[in-house]
Amino acid sequence: VYFNYILEENTNPNYAITENTYSELNGCSTIFEFKEWFENEIGEFLLKASVKPQVETSDMMQIAKQIIEENLDKDLSLNFVADRLYIAPAYLSRVFKNETGETFNAYITDRRLELARRLMIETNYSVNVITSKTGFNSATYLIKKFKKKYGQTPVNYKKNYILRAEAQGRNKDGASD
Repeated sequence: VYFNYILEENTNPNYAITENTYSELNGCSTIFEFKEWFENEIGEFLLKASVKPQVETSDMMQIAKQIIEENLDKDLSLNFVADRLYIAPAYLSRVFKNETGETFNAYITDRRLELARRLMIETNYSVNVITSKTGFNSATYLIKKFKKKYGQTPVNYKKNYILRAEAQGRNKDGASD
């Protein structure tokens, strides 16, 4: 019955009924085999139909980045964000790499490091508190990644930031005399 329907109603030139299709269908001896075959056929049909995604990738990326920013302190994963966007993790990963030029995990690490840097210079939080507020699993890992990106440990970064700010303040005071 299904096959006759396909033969009569098939108007999509991208989806052709072939001898292989007939032999695959005839090879289905149980309803479970037919169900598996049918799901595969529908999947191929949808791929060939090239239906335009409901959401533009730029809109999706904006929402994904917002989800990431709002959840930096949590255990973020590709699945976590993809679930909230109702898309496949592999698709999100591919689009993320194409749109940002970096992997999903590298982007999250970069955003967490930027948040850690801001918290170091704007608060008196310890490295351990900043570790938990930025979603890093350990202070050691945060320090290692921070040093790799900024060239110094978080504590030294803050000390140097304060020294630079004081020097700029002295320079302004000296310049106005």
